[in-house]
Amino acid sequence: QGAEVAKQRILRELLARMDERAVPNAVIELLNGGWRNVLLMAELRHGADSDEAHESWQVLQQLCTWLDPEQAEPPGATEIQTLLQRIDQALTRVCADKFAQDRIVDQLATALFDEDKSQHQHTSVAARLNDAASEPLSEAQDDLAERLRVGDWLQFKSTDAPLNLIWIGDQPPVYVFANYRGIKKLDLKRADLLQSLEDGEAQWTEDLELPLMDRSYSAMIQKMQRDLLWQASHDPATGLANRKSFFRAIRRTWLRSQTVDGGYAVGVIQLDISNPAGEAAGVDIRTPILREFARLLPAHLPPHALLARAGESGLAFWTEAADSAAAQAQADALLQTIADHPQEISGTRYRVQAAAGLMWASDCLSPETYYDNANAACARARESGIPVVQYGGEGDASGVLALAQWAHELTAILANNQLSLNCQPVVAAADAARTPLYYEVLLHPTAHAERGIATRDLIGIAERLQRVAEIDRWVVRHVLQWMRSHVDLVSRLGGFSINLSGQSVTNPLFLKFLLGELARGDIPGGKLIFEISEADAVEGHAQTQLFMRQLQRHGCRFSLDDFGIGTSSYTSLKSMKLDYLKIDHALVRELGTSMIDEALVRSILETGNFLGIKTVAGFVEDAETLMKLGEMGVDCVQGYLIGEPKPLDTLA
Repeated sequence: QGAEVAKQRILRELLARMDERAVPNAVIELLNGGWRNVLLMAELRHGADSDEAHESWQVLQQLCTWLDPEQAEPPGATEIQTLLQRIDQALTRVCADKFAQDRIVDQLATALFDEDKSQHQHTSVAARLNDAASEPLSEAQDDLAERLRVGDWLQFKSTDAPLNLIWIGDQPPVYVFANYRGIKKLDLKRADLLQSLEDGEAQWTEDLELPLMDRSYSAMIQKMQRDLLWQASHDPATGLANRKSFFRAIRRTWLRSQTVDGGYAVGVIQLDISNPAGEAAGVDIRTPILREFARLLPAHLPPHALLARAGESGLAFWTEAADSAAAQAQADALLQTIADHPQEISGTRYRVQAAAGLMWASDCLSPETYYDNANAACARARESGIPVVQYGGEGDASGVLALAQWAHELTAILANNQLSLNCQPVVAAADAARTPLYYEVLLHPTAHAERGIATRDLIGIAERLQRVAEIDRWVVRHVLQWMRSHVDLVSRLGGFSINLSGQSVTNPLFLKFLLGELARGDIPGGKLIFEISEADAVEGHAQTQLFMRQLQRHGCRFSLDDFGIGTSSYTSLKSMKLDYLKIDHALVRELGTSMIDEALVRSILETGNFLGIKTVAGFVEDAETLMKLGEMGVDCVQGYLIGEPKPLDTLA
């Protein structure tokens, strides 16, 4: 009864305050979308005359003032952004439809940042809801708490069906869940819920508010993509990674490794299998024997080591190794394991002679090269009869800078601007004139060009040193500086896409830097497209969403890069409100030779079409690939056939 009285009083107050003025449509949207509940919560919890209630009302007053076309002094971008964040935070506690919530806040942002206020009337300051005295949270728990929103569906191991988060209380912090019929089933204290999420006792699941057909179609597409992805990255006979995914896994594992000293070993083991008469075994014998060793060897490798298929009768491994002696010991141990397990098939014992080649290095910048060197060493081992041969050519560790040296090198590169920016056009696949829709900005390390250091290697080292955000900041600053120097030209161009690392996206200081640049008001946000890799977006989903929401309110667009090799769900893709899906370049390169890759690309295009997200295919280098992509329905293309990278300054 008290709540109903408060609702009526709030309605009367609204009518009294706004009866004599033209209320912006966006303010009405805000009120109907949840702000009346914010007002109600403030009054019920703190009283009609409380500071919290007054501040909730002040939000509406501030918005109407800022959206008044006659406002003499418009608010600064930082003030607007602060208010939008506060509104978003308050709505999270009362708005059951998170997509509707994002739409409301986005409408407010559009109106507030628009210089011509006569066309808009929206809302943009939120009530300061009482945070309540709460238990301190770890950084991981804080990320989880930020991600939780009314309307989320979670699957608990203790319940048969997913439950819907219908209420988030703040005194005390409590989370209330109901089943799909709206019947309350569970309420948890914040600490207990966050602990369940950390332990895997609870996890996010599909949004059951979505239409059944949407969820079914999404699940079908995702299962098909997972199956195709597995086939594209694994050897079907042994279940091990194939070479392509082996190299990708090496880079990924190395970048996330906490090891500072020592190095890494790439090894190739070839098996010569013969019957008692000395005749080479056929594929029907080699395959089950390889499968058996694929099952046995992982137990004899250190944690985080990798094992893959290498040719018809071989296996490859990667592991941390303090030095070349440690690498040798590891290879010896694997060969001993093979020797200790004689193979017998259908009553016939087969002789398995193993030889190994090794490549030790202090980094993992070029796993393909290291693999080739190890493979060459393995060939020498087989020819000479020596069990293990280590590669000792120019590509060995002696030619590679240690991490400590690279730290100094990277500092000098950034301080002396020993980098340059190139750009490459992205065009509509169906556009015969190839008019650029936008340009992708590409980094080029000029200081090390003569040493053959590729951009990918420089970025890899920076990621390994946890300093890649410094490079991203350098790129953004110089792109914005160029845009400010060519205002007229920029107005005629579609925009520029800039690649960002996961470290930058999850770094609050980097977001603050970007918002500060945009707050100057001289860069149209719609001219900026930020590319984030699928792997980074999935790994830091909550932080990625927060990062994107803040910049999307300035008009910035987003592209998910390297799409097709990760595990993004339908719900997470939809919640990110992406503009582009960029197909992983390895899939495009092998489009004409791999039926699996072609099927995977088709499923990606289905996903993009289903979600209304444009698809981009890079590395288009010949007319045949371009024609194939056009027939398949890709929206945009990029590559040497379309236009080679050229210095950014040549656009002027």
